[in-house]
Parts: sequence; C-alpha cells; structure tokens
Amino acid sequence: MRITICLVAFLATMLVFSCKKKTNGTIPTPIDTVVTVTYPDYTAMKPGNYWIYQRYSLDSANGVPHALGTYDSCYVEKDTTINGKTYHKYIEADPNSLPSSPTYLAHFLKDSLSYTIDNHGAILFSSSNFKDTLRIRYSYPSAAHPDTIKVVELMGFRDAAITVDAGTFVTSTLRQLWLLPPSLPYGPVREIDVAYAKNIGIIKQGSGFYISAPNTYERRLHRYHLQ
Repeated sequence: MRITICLVAFLATMLVFSCKKKTNGTIPTPIDTVVTVTYPDYTAMKPGNYWIYQRYSLDSANGVPHALGTYDSCYVEKDTTINGKTYHKYIEADPNSLPSSPTYLAHFLKDSLSYTIDNHGAILFSSSNFKDTLRIRYSYPSAAHPDTIKVVELMGFRDAAITVDAGTFVTSTLRQLWLLPPSLPYGPVREIDVAYAKNIGIIKQGSGFYISAPNTYERRLHRYHLQ
C-alpha cells in the first residue's frame, strides 16, 4: 500500500513537471510581416504636369550664368503601357533645337524602387545610390571630330540647395562626366548636370556644349504646374 501511494505521488509529480516543461518550452509561431519601403518622388511624372525653363549660357572662366531670354517647355502627356508595364510619356523640348522652331522629343519613363529608368532600361536618376556608376555610354561628336567621347553618369551633390528662377530647391544631381580625348580642346573632362528636386522634377538641366567653345549651356526652371 505504501509502495502504491509513493508510485502514485511520483507519477503525479512527473505529470506536473511534464506539463510545465511543455508549457514553458512552447515558442509562439512568428507572424510574417511585409515591410513596404517607399522612396521619394523626384520626377513628378503625372499627366498634366508641365515645366517651363529659361535657357542660360555659363561663362567658362567663372561659371556666371547669362540668361538668353529663350524658353523651353516640357510636360507629361499621358501614361502608356509597354511590355505590360506602365510608363509616363514625357515630352521634352530638345535643348539643342532652335527656340524659334523647337523640336520635341518623347521619352517613356517609370519609377523602379529608387531609380528612374526609361523603356530601354537606361538609368536616368537614383535617389539612393550615390556610390556606383549608373551608366557608361559613348558619344561621337561629328565628322570633323571623330574621336570617341566616354560619358560616365553617376549621382552627386546630394541634398544641395540650388536657386533658379522659380525659387530655391533642395536637390540631388545626376552628373554626366564627358571624358574628352587629347585631340579635343577644353578637356580632359567636361561636366553636364541634371538637378532634381523632390516632388518637383528637374529644376536645372545641362543642355550640352560645343566642342570648339569653352562655354556650356543649361536650362533652369522658370515656372511649373503640378496636378
């Protein structure tokens, strides 16, 4: 009888210990959570948005801008689908065309995480990658200057304040470094910058230079309309 009582007590103790061990050792199953990362909008690619720019010449010696009194207009015409993806059709006045009879160029752009890309996959801007080269391309100036020019594009001047006709904006800039061969004057590097402001779009855009001249040209935001 005594042995029976002890055995019952032992079994009861083991049962309690077993229950406690099972309860304390249970780890709640974690619930999978999806973290949505949003990136700031630097292009404002919404149909109906437009930007008016004034053209400038920059003195090569000191960078002093000289307003040329001519203007370009750029706007978002519509959204369209290319290969199952939505792109924004951006119409740009070609800065190399004559202001009296401008030529308009169509670009198809979309946001991809922190990048702005076109329908050919070229990266035009990044709000996060200020470390890597975004694109390398090559340019052939003219028959008179057939040497190849290497163009390296990367981000720079992060969160820099830039003042243009339309006001002062905090910007990040796509830098285009044109690496000129020794046969060309005014080298070895010339730079064209495109400055973007958050929720505004391009506020300053280098529009090129002439191989035989030291000055560079750009257009600066004069006024704009956003939906």
